[in-house]
Amino acid sequence: MKKDEIEIIKQILQERNQEFLFSNNLRFRSYKEVILILNMPEWKDPKYQSLLTPNIWQTNYEEIKKVLAMPEWEDSKYQSLLTPTIWASTYEKTKKILAMPEWKDPKYQSLLTPNIWHSTYDGIKRILAMSEWEDPKYQSLLTPNIWNSTYEEIKKILSMSEWEDPKYQSLLTPSIWHSTYEKIRIILSIAEWEAPKYQNLLAPSIWATNYEEIKKILTMPEWEDPKYQSLLTPSIWHSTYEKIRIILGMPEWNNPKYSHLLKPSMLPVKINKIREIIALFEELGLSDYLTNSIFLKSIKQIKVTYDYLIENNIPVIINDKLNQLFNCSKAIMLKYYGINLDELMNRYGVKR
Repeated sequence: MKKDEIEIIKQILQERNQEFLFSNNLRFRSYKEVILILNMPEWKDPKYQSLLTPNIWQTNYEEIKKVLAMPEWEDSKYQSLLTPTIWASTYEKTKKILAMPEWKDPKYQSLLTPNIWHSTYDGIKRILAMSEWEDPKYQSLLTPNIWNSTYEEIKKILSMSEWEDPKYQSLLTPSIWHSTYEKIRIILSIAEWEAPKYQNLLAPSIWATNYEEIKKILTMPEWEDPKYQSLLTPSIWHSTYEKIRIILGMPEWNNPKYSHLLKPSMLPVKINKIREIIALFEELGLSDYLTNSIFLKSIKQIKVTYDYLIENNIPVIINDKLNQLFNCSKAIMLKYYGINLDELMNRYGVKR
């Protein structure tokens, strides 16, 4: 496209409030073709409007026209596929995929999502033809995440003998598709899973952690101490070995005032935040009333709630417990108490 034609296109897009459509890919289309695409009457139909993005310039006018003219888009089960990722496909590929008889089977219909366009027809066909989907224990894995994997990976994962062992079956959830066969194999081979105290850690959240981290966490000597064993819950995988090591070593837990706080919910909390909240409650003279739920709040929220109670002569402690306002979400505070926490944070935030 010539430079002056590009400028005209820019002006047209500006006049239509469609400047977002301008991209470098547009330069590889002819001026005439760009005008034809922009003036297509199909864009007046709400179901096609989300397709008008810079991705469209990957496709030529004839392809776009054929894709939008497909009668399948009148069927509600296909309309969720009308997203810009469709331009990563072609008319022929789109036609073949939508014509697959497998979509008549309810167990496969949830797989009809936009990321399907990154798969090939043959790949989709092979995956859906796998005999494993007739086994109820695998059917919960039929979610769009499956398109993150290839047929070969899926086949190897589902063929693993470990799934016959009840202790591993809880791991068969769609999040498994964010892992690879090799990663899954090495994690399931960890010898520590034979110890009963670790078996409740076999939860889907484990796939967010790598083998090295899992191994280091499970071999920590602290787990031999009964006082730490209650921390062995799946929430441990939202933390890291280094963070867990530091948290367990914090001297604060030797203080009877705080030892009750060492629970699984504490492991995902930032170390500095734990220390800052404990220090703040000591400063306010409230260290006897600390609970785990308070660590879900930000330091600023806690300070502002305290300042609000003091200024309005509302008891901070009621029946030997923190005022329940400390544990309320912003939405609950506003709905049931008429207190706008954001406004309070602007008002009191400058006090400290």
